[in-house]
Amino acid sequence: MTLRPLGAAPEKCMIGGRWISPANNECLSLINPSDGSVLCDIAKGSKEDIDQAVFAAESALRGIWGKTTAAERGRILARLGHLVLEHKDELATLEAQDVGKPYKQARADVLALARYMEFYAGAADKLHGETIPYLDGYTVYTLRAPHGVTGHIIPWNYPMQIIGRSVGAALATGNACVLKPAEEACLTALAFAELANKAGLPDGALNVVPGLGSEAGAALTRHKGVHHISFTGSVEVGKLIQRTAADNVVPVTLELGGKSPQVVFEDADLEASLPFLVNAGIQNAGQTCSASSRILVHQSLYEEVVVKMAKRYNALQAGPAMDDWDVGPLVSHRQKQLVEGFLAKGKELELVGRGKILEDAPSGGAYVAPSLFAGVHPDHILAQDEIFGPVQVVIPFQDEDEAVAIANGTNFGLVASCWTTDGARQMRMAKKLRAGQVFLNNYGAGGGVELPFGGTGLSGHGREKGFEALYGFTTLKTVADVLIADLNIEAAQKLSDELGTAVKASETNVAKNDSVLKMVALASAELGGVDILVNNAGITHLPAPMEEVSDEDFDNVFAVNCKSVFLTAKHIVPIFKSQRSGVILNVASTAGVSPRPHLNWYNASKGWMNNATKGMAVELASSECNQSSGG
Repeated sequence: MTLRPLGAAPEKCMIGGRWISPANNECLSLINPSDGSVLCDIAKGSKEDIDQAVFAAESALRGIWGKTTAAERGRILARLGHLVLEHKDELATLEAQDVGKPYKQARADVLALARYMEFYAGAADKLHGETIPYLDGYTVYTLRAPHGVTGHIIPWNYPMQIIGRSVGAALATGNACVLKPAEEACLTALAFAELANKAGLPDGALNVVPGLGSEAGAALTRHKGVHHISFTGSVEVGKLIQRTAADNVVPVTLELGGKSPQVVFEDADLEASLPFLVNAGIQNAGQTCSASSRILVHQSLYEEVVVKMAKRYNALQAGPAMDDWDVGPLVSHRQKQLVEGFLAKGKELELVGRGKILEDAPSGGAYVAPSLFAGVHPDHILAQDEIFGPVQVVIPFQDEDEAVAIANGTNFGLVASCWTTDGARQMRMAKKLRAGQVFLNNYGAGGGVELPFGGTGLSGHGREKGFEALYGFTTLKTVADVLIADLNIEAAQKLSDELGTAVKASETNVAKNDSVLKMVALASAELGGVDILVNNAGITHLPAPMEEVSDEDFDNVFAVNCKSVFLTAKHIVPIFKSQRSGVILNVASTAGVSPRPHLNWYNASKGWMNNATKGMAVELASSECNQSSGG
C-alpha cells in the first residue's frame, strides 16, 4: 500500500534533505492497530543508512547549518510550527491510525508539537553564557556550545510530542539530528521531516532513518560520530543504550517510564480529582510513561473513591481510533499480549471496574478492556511493574507516612500527584515524593511544554521539555582570552607575560585610526575573532581651573577618553553585527556623574562616555550585542 504522509516517502529515509531508499532496499509493514490492516511499508534502515545520516549531519554542521545564527534557527522553528498547525488534521489522522490513540488525543499531540516549535523558536537566542570575575587582566566568560550530531531514538506512544521536546530543543541549540523513530509508529516523524524541509531547515540538519531498534537503533547508539543520545523507551533498552554509549563516552538522556502514584488525602476535593484519577490511567490506552497506574487513597475515603472510579470505568468504551471512543487499541498485538499477561497475574485481585470493547470493533484490532482493581497490596506485581496498558490499582493508606512509603515504594520515580487542601501538607509531600515532577491538586498540568520532564531511579536521568532541555543539548565552554592593547608595548607585554600564554599584547594608540585597525586585525588573527571589547583607555589633565587647561591637554583627554571609543566601535561593531553577538564594556568613571573639582574637561569626557554608551545600547538593541558602562 502506498501512503504519502504530507509528501513524505515512508519506504525511504530522509538523509541530507532527500528521500533515499535504504541501502538494503528492504521494508517493514506498518500495521493499523485498530483493525490489523497494513497502513503502508516503511524503510528498514540499517547501519549503512545510519552512517550516511551521520555524515549528512556532520556536513550540515560544517556548512550552512553550522553558520546559522541562533535567531535564524528560531525563525526556522517558528515557520515549522506554523506548518504543523496548517496540517493539523492530516497529522492527527496519521497519529491516530499509526499509534491507535483516539483522534481527539492525536489532535492534542499535534497542538503540543506546534507549541514545542513555538517555545524553542523563542528560546533559541535566549541561551546565554556568563562572565566570571577572575585575575586582573583577564576577561573570562562561558558560552553554551552544541554537542554536534545528536541521536534521537523515540518510542511509538507519543511520536509528535517527543520529537517536539527532543529534536526541537536539539535544533534550537544548533545540533544536527539523526532521528530513529519506532518501527511500530513513525508516520508523523517522516511527515515532520518533510515539513522541516519546507520550513527551510538546511539539508542534513534533520535526518530520519526508520527501522528496527536492534539494527538502525543499535547502529546509531554505537556510532562514533554521535555526540549525544536522547532515548525514551523501556528500562532494559535504556540500560543497553547507556552501556553502549559509554564505550564512546557520550552523554545520554534517558526517559524510561514509571509507576506513578496519585495520593488522595481525606480532605481532597473528590469532584475535582476523579476525572484526573481515571483519565491519567487510560489516556492513550495507558501507554504513557507518566500514566498514573497507582491510586493511593486515605482509608476514610477509600470505599467512596473505589465506587466512583468503578462507575466511571464501567462506562468506558474501547474502539477504533478514528471513531474517537474513550480508549483506542494498544499499539500492537505484541503489546496486547504483554498487558493480558499482567491481567492474568491479577486474577486473584478484586476487579471492581471494567470497560467494554465495542461489539463491532474489528477483530484484527489490538483491544484490551480498561480494568480497575481494588484492595491491591503495594508489593503486588500490578502495583510494582509498569504495565503500559489501561490498568489501574487502588491502594488504601492510614496516614501521611504510610502514603509516602507506598508512593516511593517502587524502583521508578517519574511523576506523582497529591490531592489535599492542606497547604502545609502540600509542601511536605512535594519534598518527600520521589519523582521528577510533582503535581498538587492536578495531574500533568495540562502537559505544559515549559515544564522540565524526567525522572529518578529506573525512570531515567536528564531532563527534556522547557528551558532546561537546552542545557542538556549543549556543553559549557569556558573562555579565558584577552588582547591587551596599550601605547606602551613594553608595559603591555610585561602584563601579558604575567597573565600567561592566553594573553596577547599589541602596541596600540587607540586615538589613531590606523593603529586601531592593526589591533583589530591582530585580534582576529591571534584569537580567531572578537567577542568582548573592553574600552579602558583613559587619561586626565592636571587639576586646574577650566580656563587654564591647555589646548594640547584638552585634545589629549578627548582623543583618548572619547575618540578611542568611537574608533574601536567603528571597527569592531561591524564584526559583532556580522556574528550577531558581542559585548562592549566601556569603563567610565564616577566623575561622569559626580564632577570632581578642577577636572572639568576630564569630567566632561567621562560624562560623554556614559551618554555614548547609552546611545550605543539604543542603536544596537536589535543586533544582539550587549553594552555597559562602569566606573
